[in-house]
Amino acid sequence: MTFLWGVTLFSQTNGYVWADSLNTAKDAGYMTDAEKAVIFEMNKVRTNPKAYAAYLEDQRKYYTKNKRIVIPGKRPLITKEGVKALNECIVFLKKAKPAGILHPSKALYKAALDLASNQSVTGNRGHVGSDGSDMADRIRRYVAHYSALGENITYGRENQAQGIVFQLLIDDGVPDRGHRQNIMRAIFTRCGVSIAPHKMGFVCVIDYEQPV
Repeated sequence: MTFLWGVTLFSQTNGYVWADSLNTAKDAGYMTDAEKAVIFEMNKVRTNPKAYAAYLEDQRKYYTKNKRIVIPGKRPLITKEGVKALNECIVFLKKAKPAGILHPSKALYKAALDLASNQSVTGNRGHVGSDGSDMADRIRRYVAHYSALGENITYGRENQAQGIVFQLLIDDGVPDRGHRQNIMRAIFTRCGVSIAPHKMGFVCVIDYEQPV
């Protein structure tokens, strides 16, 4: 839902109002609405992690004792850690310092698209493409200079922004919580997102950059 208050647009989810200025990719015509929404969602959690934690708290009711997530109308999901990973993420967000907003980058979008398109065809997983390229190889095709890079990938039924970002933040089964760390890494200021069909449902590739 969108509201116009004075001259500032806001979007509201679960009672919390987010400034439209966080929707930095809204005019990026090269991306789909779902891809743009992933950047908006990441900017929400980056700028106010404590408020975003409330969304995750609302997910507890879907976890069962046998480490499944059962949401009405959806096929149950089997997790590795169960609600433990969710609870840890909530604690992390409540203590986390806000980070700056991410801005869309067409160059990073192209790098993400290269891997998403490749894996959509091959059904492969991971950060290495079928041509042997890793994250840095793909980004260097389009970005000449940078200070730091990062990449997040999700696989599964989720092709909507909130579900994708929830999956990365909770980071079930990932000991170092690297995906969560990438989302909250303050040095990153640019990103590109590509979502494509995959044999597991969908693949979402997010590439991040700290410019020189």
